[in-house]
Amino acid sequence: MPEDEQHQLDRIERELNGVDLRFPSTGTMNAPGRRSAFSAGAVWFVGIMLVVVGAVVTMQGPVIFGVVAVVAGLAAVAGAAVALMS
Repeated sequence: MPEDEQHQLDRIERELNGVDLRFPSTGTMNAPGRRSAFSAGAVWFVGIMLVVVGAVVTMQGPVIFGVVAVVAGLAAVAGAAVALMS
């Protein structure tokens, strides 16, 4: 087998095994960081939903429940933003 073909096969094998730095495997990624970002994203989503529900409830009925939901939603969104930035 010619040398250039062998080098190409070795490069392909390294890429498939995740050894090549241009194509890192998912095992080398920051798992705790991804978990934290996912949790913060979920909290952000729930916070936005609370803001929307609170706004609808405020317009439709008891104002205090809507205000509580909006405040809780804004707090959740702010907490998620802080968690994502740190």
